[in-house]
Amino acid sequence: MTLQDAGRSHGFRVLSDSVQVLYKATDFYHPECERTLAWDDPEININWQLNTLPTVSDKDAKGVSFCDAEKFD
Repeated sequence: MTLQDAGRSHGFRVLSDSVQVLYKATDFYHPECERTLAWDDPEININWQLNTLPTVSDKDAKGVSFCDAEKFD
């Protein structure tokens, strides 16, 4: 990610039994500013190439569709 990516959504698929994901941030974490999109939103239409239903965190399972998500200018 670069500074141009600030404020954009990100997601990833893990193919191993264990993983550590590290990424840089441009500021301290502010949970009140966090939003979660539905991983399977048909409008976004990501082909995750899944053969079975994935294991999804409780937070990610509560994600909202892109059309219902709060947007910022």
